[in-house]
Amino acid sequence: MKRRLVICASFVLAAAAVHFAATAQAGIRIVEDEVIFTLNAPGAKSVYLVGDFNNWNPTVEKMVKVDDHFEIGLFLVEGDYRYKFVVDGKWINDPDNPPRDPLKGSPLFLAERDEMIVLKDASFEGLPPGAVLEPSARYIGAFRWDDGDFEADQVVDVDIGVKARVFTSYATFKSLDDSWKLSPLETDVFLYRGRLGIQLRRAHITAFEKDSVWTSSDPFGLVGGIGIYNYRFGYGEKGAALDIPFSKSLHFRALYADRPGGGIPSAPVVPANAVADFMASSSSDTSFYAFQPGYGDADIFGMEVRLEVGGYEVGYVKRSNRGFNPGLLNLVEKQDTLFEITTFQTREQWSSYAVWAGADVGSSVRATVGYAEGSGFLNRFWRSTSIYDDLAELNIGREAQPWDSKELIQRSRRILGQVVFEKDRLECAVNTEQDMVDFKGVAFDDAEAEQLRSELSAEYAGKTWDASARIEYTDRKYGNSPALFHFDSPARNFWLDSGDRFWPETMAGFDLKSYSLIRLGFSWHPAASLSEEEPDRARFSYGAEVGATTDGVFESLEHGYARLSVERYLTRWLYLQVDSRGSLYDKPIWGERKTFLSGYLEAGYRNNWAEFSIGFGFDPIVLDPVRNEYFDIGRIEHLRGAVLGSPDRDSAGEIGKRLLDLERELEKDRSVKLECILLF
Repeated sequence: MKRRLVICASFVLAAAAVHFAATAQAGIRIVEDEVIFTLNAPGAKSVYLVGDFNNWNPTVEKMVKVDDHFEIGLFLVEGDYRYKFVVDGKWINDPDNPPRDPLKGSPLFLAERDEMIVLKDASFEGLPPGAVLEPSARYIGAFRWDDGDFEADQVVDVDIGVKARVFTSYATFKSLDDSWKLSPLETDVFLYRGRLGIQLRRAHITAFEKDSVWTSSDPFGLVGGIGIYNYRFGYGEKGAALDIPFSKSLHFRALYADRPGGGIPSAPVVPANAVADFMASSSSDTSFYAFQPGYGDADIFGMEVRLEVGGYEVGYVKRSNRGFNPGLLNLVEKQDTLFEITTFQTREQWSSYAVWAGADVGSSVRATVGYAEGSGFLNRFWRSTSIYDDLAELNIGREAQPWDSKELIQRSRRILGQVVFEKDRLECAVNTEQDMVDFKGVAFDDAEAEQLRSELSAEYAGKTWDASARIEYTDRKYGNSPALFHFDSPARNFWLDSGDRFWPETMAGFDLKSYSLIRLGFSWHPAASLSEEEPDRARFSYGAEVGATTDGVFESLEHGYARLSVERYLTRWLYLQVDSRGSLYDKPIWGERKTFLSGYLEAGYRNNWAEFSIGFGFDPIVLDPVRNEYFDIGRIEHLRGAVLGSPDRDSAGEIGKRLLDLERELEKDRSVKLECILLF
């Protein structure tokens, strides 16, 4: 692997300072005098709320995890407060409410009006009536040097936020340039994401463009939330959402989203073996269905109603996806030596719903059960008829006529059970989920597939250390279902929407009918490392994780991995970071048994306004373009390149070979990185 030099500079100019550690989205609302703090922090293990109201104690107000976001409600009196969040030991300000002085925390101003507690934005005081403009900008530049050759790119983000009494909005404009010129960038500026929110009494209406507006609160995650690896900000590309808390107990949400796209990119290919089998058979007619997995031109509708009374909760959620997976349906009939083919242009529609109920069993246990059902339909909207003497010419006829019909092609059911035990700093959970899929109609031969997933997890968050463990067993029966159908792929498993479950450990089990996953994690960060208010004290954290994928119920080992990471503050601002990883693959179907090692070493200077560092090896910390922050997803992002498009189950060997090639690249990597981040 050639050496490369990376120099990265980042500049932020903001009227309201943006804290560089913030990697989540937050929000504050008041429901019947209760101040509810919400933080979207996908992947976080624990989040605490600290502020003037609890003497900045990072072990008191633990926020409750609901899918990818955390919530906590407090009854506060009128007054001015400062607060922060502690996310896995790291203190951050509210990214949606950045303070002028990052060290003092985000501001919260409460007023009492008509015997009710309401939010009061002090930024309006002393200013003329109307909106308050909050612009900011960020610049990121990078050089990559490779034996005399180099490539460069630079990114400029401009954020424009507006706050008013009844609406809030922001827009991010981005430009990308690989010419590294300090003069005007050689690319057009485009809208990266945006949101406009309007408050009408209790109702909150949000219009969005590639932004996160919905995080599922139902146990099925039916409507979805934030995705990282698909680099989608939220649910769909653009649309609108409605949120109405009728009371503290009853909540209603609705969503419309549109994923723009073109028509059929190219004619899907009918499998050659299917054509040959039909021509050699004595059957007089058959059908061929071919499609290209894709979500362009799809409309998404979502709706959720949730009722909470005491320790009981019931809910109903519905989702409809319309207009995706463009394809062709060919109905073929033999006529002596000729073939009459009726071809339909098609798109698919998926409609699903879920109901669930939860209850507190005692003071520490909560149980939830749910049932979901979905149906997939094939919409035919253009029709053409042609006569061929050779089926090799299957395509759409030029004289296509409008057509409108719909038929069932797939049906799915899900049953879910969940028990959560939480007491003090310990949380344990047992989850069981069963999926049953039926294929029907002219698109597929009648077939069934079934999956059973059971998971046991435990987390302990101590004052100076935390640990977690997870064991999952997955049993799958595909029968004679289409090879493209896979429970980890959204191509035919519509419960996943447009996100997949392809990780190195699941890719190792891609060819297995049943497998087990084991993950064990541990981290240690002394109490002194949790406090930004005492930066003179040495701070450090250690982390370790091991995992394995086995065939069946912990039988033969298919994949194993281990990771050890250490971050140590040598002085007040100087730090050292070490990250080492190892992976073992024992897959005869891939043709080899191999162990890979990779690592990264970094030393640097970091304070609230700047970071300078030098690193060696493969860098696991990369810039996530979704949040425009540095995340520990570098290695996973690299290895996920082994999955191309929507692979079928017959391609397990090809996926494995690509995965091993990517692991070899990491093992040989000898990169040197120089990085500079400046915040103003």
